Amino acid sequence: MYLRSIARAPYLLCAGIRQHPQGLIRRRRSGWCHYKAVIFDASGVLLPSPCKTAADWEAQNCIPAGTIQQAIRSGGENSPSLKYTRGELTTVEFLQELGQQCFEIVDDPEVALKELETHLGFPLQGFVPYTHSVRPSMEIPKDHLQKYLENVLSDQATGPLVLRQFGHGQSTRTYYVKFGDRLLVLKKEPSDSLHPSGPAVRREHRVLKALSEAGVPVPTVLALCEDRSTFGTPFYLMEHCAGRVYSDVSLPALQPSQRRAIYAAMSQVLSKIHSIDLRAAKLEDLGEHGNYIQQQVKTWTKQYRAMETHVIPAMERLIEWLPLHFPESQKTTVVHGDFRMDNLVFHPDRPEVLAVLGWKLSTLGDPISDLANNCMAYFLPPHFNALRGLRKCDLGHLGVPTAEEYSQMYCGHMGVEHPKNWNFYMAFAFFRLAAMLQGHYKRSLAGRPAPGESSPEDAEFVADLAWEFAIKEGFRVFDSLPTTKSLARRYSTWSRRGPILSRSYGTWPCPGAAPVPKVPLVTPPTSLLGMAQGFCCKLERIMDVQWSFLISQPRWTPRPLLELKAESARTKAVALTMTVWAMDQDSQVSGAEHLSSADPSLVLHSDLSSTSGRGSRMVHRTELSKPELSH
Repeated sequence: MYLRSIARAPYLLCAGIRQHPQGLIRRRRSGWCHYKAVIFDASGVLLPSPCKTAADWEAQNCIPAGTIQQAIRSGGENSPSLKYTRGELTTVEFLQELGQQCFEIVDDPEVALKELETHLGFPLQGFVPYTHSVRPSMEIPKDHLQKYLENVLSDQATGPLVLRQFGHGQSTRTYYVKFGDRLLVLKKEPSDSLHPSGPAVRREHRVLKALSEAGVPVPTVLALCEDRSTFGTPFYLMEHCAGRVYSDVSLPALQPSQRRAIYAAMSQVLSKIHSIDLRAAKLEDLGEHGNYIQQQVKTWTKQYRAMETHVIPAMERLIEWLPLHFPESQKTTVVHGDFRMDNLVFHPDRPEVLAVLGWKLSTLGDPISDLANNCMAYFLPPHFNALRGLRKCDLGHLGVPTAEEYSQMYCGHMGVEHPKNWNFYMAFAFFRLAAMLQGHYKRSLAGRPAPGESSPEDAEFVADLAWEFAIKEGFRVFDSLPTTKSLARRYSTWSRRGPILSRSYGTWPCPGAAPVPKVPLVTPPTSLLGMAQGFCCKLERIMDVQWSFLISQPRWTPRPLLELKAESARTKAVALTMTVWAMDQDSQVSGAEHLSSADPSLVLHSDLSSTSGRGSRMVHRTELSKPELSH
């Protein structure tokens, strides 16, 4: 409105004394800045002067004071204000020309740009998304880098060198390099890598090159340098891949249909990684085959012990529990090791993964571990320090698939069934994350920079999540155990009191009962005895660990459901063992019939003592007299 008013009466800007129906307005000083009002002769309307508004706008936008005034007054008859008054310019055209004049008035754009950078607090020249200035402790000599680039790129690029740094990585340091028109990324090993068994730069370079040739979207690698005289440690060079990196898995800037498409693209590229032909890609020797989970648990347990600052009860339980539940078999593929959404570069306009980043933990291993690692976000809070999650978010409203739907997407791409022991893989994934967070916290206490903020509460929270999945897996194992079926044979039971306070039984067909078939048992008693003993032994080990940790936590009262399930399972196991023992003893008596059916409640009288103390064993006192047989 103010600019429009000025354009209609530009003569008021430099007026000395003007006649007015009500009298005179005397100029106290020359210039527009000192007028307190603008008066239209025709209407007599009094408007506030645009002076203060223009000055405030200039200050807020870091524009030199007086620029707008100078732009309006310049140009003579061809000034934007007069042309606008004559109707030669529309409002939009007037503002565009006025803005151009303001820009031209600035004598030194570099000075103005520096003033703006000072006001904003961050650089505008050479700014690259997801980067920051190189930390003083992580600087590399630019003269060495420029000489190396000139040798590698030959005459393909010349010009000034711009160097910035990505992220907060510790196992590798990643730099953004602009050399002439070439946009590159340099990754090098730090001089004191603290990451457990982290793959070397040469290994990562090899993986990226092989995956690129196999059609997996990864950055194009250009060169590998293992000469330590250049930067002190090996490094490799690759092309920079521009695109969008989503750090928030809820994707707040997208529509529901777009969010689902992003998750579908993520699951598809993960399946593509796991479908690589190891022989064709010449990656068969990248890692060991078949024992990835075992090695990972051993490695991260060792890492956790080295970084331990206090006792985390859930971690102690997991260290004992995980080795008891290793998968019976593991498929071997290329695994990323840290597959998650913020390690993917997406196309700016469509749901397509342009590049998968962060291959420092890649090796050969169990592909389900990658899927579980990718699904951790579903169970973490939205504002968790280490990884933003989706816990308690309305996934239906967001358009984000559930954890089950997402894992089924992946399984559909791979053509496999969803793993039955899925809870074990989730427990393992959170166990590993808890060990990482504990390492970050220990390094922060020592004053060393860590990748992101971490606190002891973070590691404890993640360890508790892992233990929740371990409990779910334990119940799944118990529920999947086969139940014994009673055989279809009718018996009458004679009993008498034995020499001790127990009961002994003989089994005889009652009159009128169905004829006893002349066939042996389906399963020999000796075989049943071995199966029962094995089951009881395994159950005893599991429950020994479980109960010892339960009672070691005063603040944790054992859940009634867990207590009932455990007691029931132990009773059944001991009953089954003793029943089969009785069958085996009975089969050794000459002329006796095989005992083919027994009710555990009749055969067994046991006093299962409760567990007391950490690491205590279960003791069973059973009184069972030898079956009395009559001829």
